[in-house]
Amino acid sequence: MRNLWLEEGRHISDKDVRDARRVAVLGHSVRQQLFGDRPRVIGETIRIKGYPCLVIGFMSEKNQNSSYDGWDNEKVIVPATALTRDVPADRHVYAEGRVNAIIYRPVSVDRWEEAQRQVKGVLG
Repeated sequence: MRNLWLEEGRHISDKDVRDARRVAVLGHSVRQQLFGDRPRVIGETIRIKGYPCLVIGFMSEKNQNSSYDGWDNEKVIVPATALTRDVPADRHVYAEGRVNAIIYRPVSVDRWEEAQRQVKGVLG
């Protein structure tokens, strides 16, 4: 659903997820904040809640005109398996079995209203 173009490195792999590896792909702004203009950041380590994460990639700068969960330039992407192990969800914010977002993409921008009606119809 998202276009997360890499400037350098690689995306999270199935093996990273299966093995719950502590690896990270950085958004463009995050890379700038942590490493400035340093030319080599792949292979560096960052810490998330004290846990070391190997930087395996970073995203190209992205211009966005909307976002449902934050700007891609400001994201740190890690395997969900590592995240849930190392930083368990706060039950006051997250509840298993409860929907907190529905994300969909219309077949074309011109048909977004039709897509919205279809989603509401299915939910209804």
